[in-house]
Amino acid sequence: MPSAPRCMICHEDFDDTVHPWTTSCGHLFCETCTNFHFSFDRETPCPFCRTAIKRAQLFRLYFDYNNEEDADGQGTNREDLVARTEDVVKRCQEAVADPTTVDVDAIRVTVESAEVLIKALDVVPPPRLKTLLQSLAITLADMRKRLQEQNEQRDVESYNAKLKKVEVKYQHKLKKARGKTEEAGQLLQEALDGSQVENNKLQVEIVKLREKLQTVHGELEKAQNLQEDAEARTQVLTAETDELRRSALKYKKKYIVLKQAVKDTKNKTNSSRAQRDEDDSLMIIG
Repeated sequence: MPSAPRCMICHEDFDDTVHPWTTSCGHLFCETCTNFHFSFDRETPCPFCRTAIKRAQLFRLYFDYNNEEDADGQGTNREDLVARTEDVVKRCQEAVADPTTVDVDAIRVTVESAEVLIKALDVVPPPRLKTLLQSLAITLADMRKRLQEQNEQRDVESYNAKLKKVEVKYQHKLKKARGKTEEAGQLLQEALDGSQVENNKLQVEIVKLREKLQTVHGELEKAQNLQEDAEARTQVLTAETDELRRSALKYKKKYIVLKQAVKDTKNKTNSSRAQRDEDDSLMIIG
C-alpha cells in the first residue's frame, strides 16, 4: 500500500480532519498551511517550485470512500481507471495540441477530470499505469503552463480594456477641453476685435485732441504775444504817464506862480486905480 498523502509544509497526514488542498502546479498542502502561506489579494510563490499562485488557483480535494471491497469490484475499478486514464491523457493532449488556440474552459474541465483521476489512482498498482501517468504528468504541466499564460493574457487584455476605457474617457474630456478652449479662443478673439475697434476710436480721438491741443497751443502763444505787447505798451504808457505827471506838476507850479503874479498885478492895478480916483487932477481918456 502506498503511504498516506501528507502536507508538503507541515508533513501532517491528510484525513477527515486535515483537509487537502492542491495548487495549479500540483503540490499538496493542508488547509491551515494553505491559509497561512497563500495571500487572498495578491500572487504568492509556491514554497517548492516558486510558481506564482493566485488564490483562485487553489483547489480543495476530497477523499473517495465509495470503492468496492471485493476483488471483482477492484478489478473492474482498476480497468475502468485505466480506461479513464487513457481518455484523460488523450483529452489533455488534444486540449494543448494547437499552440495557437487555447480553450480555457476545455482545459479547466480536463484538469478537473485529471485531478479526480489522480485521487483515485491509489487503488491501481503503479507499474501498470507508469507510462500513462508520466505522459499525463508532462501533459498536465504543459496545460498548467498554458493556463497560466492564458490567465496572464486575460489579465493583459483586461488591463488593455481598462486602459481603452480610460483612453476613451480622457479623449472625451480632451474633446470637451478642446471645445472649451476653442470657445474661449473665440471669445478672446471677439474681445480682441472689440478692443481693436475701441483702440481705433481712441486713436481717432487722440488725433482730434492733438489737433485741438495744437490749436490751443497756437492761441496760447498768440495770447502770450499779446500779453507781452500789452505789457510793453503798458510800460511805455506808464513812462509817458510819469512824464506827463511831471510836466503837469511843472505847469501847475508855473500856473500857481502865474496866478499869483496876476493876482498881484490886479492888486497893484486896483491900488493904482484907487489912487487915481482920489486924485482928481488925473484923467484917463479911453
